[in-house]
Amino acid sequence: MAIPICKSYPYIYLLILLLSMGGTLFASATPVEDVCHRTSDEDFCKMVLGSDPRTQTAGLRELGQIVIDKASRVANGTKVKIHSLSLSSKDPTLYSDLRMCDAYYGAALTALKEATDALNRGEYFNLNILAAAVNGDGFNCEALFQEPPTRKSPLTSENDDLERFGDILGGLGS
Repeated sequence: MAIPICKSYPYIYLLILLLSMGGTLFASATPVEDVCHRTSDEDFCKMVLGSDPRTQTAGLRELGQIVIDKASRVANGTKVKIHSLSLSSKDPTLYSDLRMCDAYYGAALTALKEATDALNRGEYFNLNILAAAVNGDGFNCEALFQEPPTRKSPLTSENDDLERFGDILGGLGS
């Protein structure tokens, strides 16, 4: 049985009200959830961003700066580790790979500095390019240890983290 038009007004009004309030009733995820959902490792992203008290009130630009700050600290710490490992290395192949990794981490730090500038200017396309460079620097360092003769990388954890930081930055620019 069909509802007469005049009796359906309250239902139409209720439907319109619900649809117009959809933004508040069905609120979108937080900025952290939005960004982390775009990454390949949501747990890492949430851990990185959730560990900083600034994220509670941060918008996209502030989240980006938090990621850049943390990635820069990790990259600087890794450069120190690379320097220490290369000083104690007796293996010429390992020494050479570590020197290349040092260059990759130097490039990542440069890209992170440029990412801050891109973020401040709202240039999200450029931020994506720089994020891919950061991600690639971690990947390329790790790949050096997979070339013959393959051996265990002393930087796997750091390289993985650098790749994931690049992934998070890319999530900001998407």
